[in-house]
Amino acid sequence: MGILLRKLDRIQTWDLDHRAPFPWLRAGEFQADPLGDLNTSGNAISVYEIDENEENLTQVAGALSVSRGRYDRFDYVLFPESVVSELGLRLVNTLGQTADAQVNQCHRDISEISSHRLVELVERIFRNQKRFGSVAERDIIKSIIDGLNDKRIKYASIRKSLERLQERANKLGLQIPPEST
Repeated sequence: MGILLRKLDRIQTWDLDHRAPFPWLRAGEFQADPLGDLNTSGNAISVYEIDENEENLTQVAGALSVSRGRYDRFDYVLFPESVVSELGLRLVNTLGQTADAQVNQCHRDISEISSHRLVELVERIFRNQKRFGSVAERDIIKSIIDGLNDKRIKYASIRKSLERLQERANKLGLQIPPEST
């Protein structure tokens, strides 16, 4: 079975160690805020398949960072594909919409999600997650630079945020390669 990645915007709300400020939570419950990280569109959630050895994790994080125009730390959760099948949800291969054509091949939609199954999905991710993690800003930008050098990422996809990307790269001592014609 594969490993799936979901981008998180509020990783701190997923932290089970922060139960203390919420004494009203019952045993086995979690706060509702993590549901916001699993926003659906057409009753589906977008995820990316990660290699067993996680070699493509940073590349996926870089491509998703380009898509959102943010190049800071990238938070995520990794969980086994079995979480999806055990709930009777469908995992559908769909082409991603990132700037990296190679990453787009790793895109999957978890589909046929009802409100009840969405809550169950969050519960299962909590219980069965491989890990919650972050990819550092330096690694994000290096991945984007590699994508530009390898021509997997087109300059057109970063043009709107190129100035911000260059500024962040400069602060880290990294150089965005010039666009070749």
